[in-house]
Amino acid sequence: MTQQMWRHGVAAGDPLAQWRHADLLERQGRMAEAEQVWRDGVAASDRFARFRLVALLERLERIDEIEAVWREAAAAGDWFARLQLATLLQRLGRIDDAEQVWREAVAAGDRRARWRYANLLEEQGRTDEAERSWRDTVAAGDRFARFRLAALLDRLGRTDEAEQAQRDAGASCALPF
Repeated sequence: MTQQMWRHGVAAGDPLAQWRHADLLERQGRMAEAEQVWRDGVAASDRFARFRLVALLERLERIDEIEAVWREAAAAGDWFARLQLATLLQRLGRIDDAEQVWREAVAAGDRRARWRYANLLEEQGRTDEAERSWRDTVAAGDRFARFRLAALLDRLGRTDEAEQAQRDAGASCALPF
């Protein structure tokens, strides 16, 4: 009875019914049917359905399909999907691919991507590029990036520059009272 009720709600376009129906199918082990419900939701631009589809694909260990889901959404301009795609690529060890995604996001003006990109460069030991990236982030108006620039300069043993960057960071983030 419950399953029939959810099917009617799904047919009527009710997202809550869609989610509950897919949950029920997953609990029953009917993964292919649940997957189709989630894919239908994704096709209808339901972001929650995208997350649930990815979660299901993760449980089924279908990583290539997860990448395709995130890539499609990122191509449509979804910043969070871009973040998830780059993070997945990093987790898979595909650093060059992740770096390209971060670079594209930075070029598109995504402030969050600037931090992720600079962090990736630091993790790779590419400190000259990371420094340039942090400086670009500061120049783009991110006051808090000065703290990260100062930390990097300190780790590189460039104490005088690090101290100046720290002072600049403190001054730029001072409270107005």
